[in-house]
Amino acid sequence: MYTVSFEDLANHQAGPDGVPADAMSANAPRSVPFEEAVALADMEDADARLRTMSDGGILNWSRFDIQPFARLMPSIAYLDKVDREGGVIDFRYGFVGENINAIAKRNLRGICLRDVLVGEKAEAIIQEYATTLEERVPRASSGNVSISDLTWVRYLRFLYPTRTETGLDRVFLIMLFAAP
Repeated sequence: MYTVSFEDLANHQAGPDGVPADAMSANAPRSVPFEEAVALADMEDADARLRTMSDGGILNWSRFDIQPFARLMPSIAYLDKVDREGGVIDFRYGFVGENINAIAKRNLRGICLRDVLVGEKAEAIIQEYATTLEERVPRASSGNVSISDLTWVRYLRFLYPTRTETGLDRVFLIMLFAAP
């Protein structure tokens, strides 16, 4: 499993400049300046490759090639923007790596975020995905995801806006979990 240093994430999380981004537990996660997050996760090469497949900061799905990202595949997913009843925005998982499924304790393929997320911060999480598309720039955040009443795992999440043949309607996700 590709992981990020728990100590580095914990130290970064405690910083005073963090901005609440989302939460699935009592400890509010924080947005992380994108370049800092890339360095923290030692993802400079992966980010550079994604940018070569991008136009103006937006990943072009027709140019995407998964091969250079083999080591990250268990931590990768993509989610397509969908409009639910009443014009409510949601995101449906397409491909989902095994690390993400393992944390969720189920296969997320085909499931929408609104059907997975729990807690008072669920709407803020969905808004972060929507903002990624609206602002047309990659985003990063860190926090905790609760996997039971007594267990949580720290994560570092990268969201890349992605254009498909139907428009700017996909978010490419890299979700790294801290080593215990």
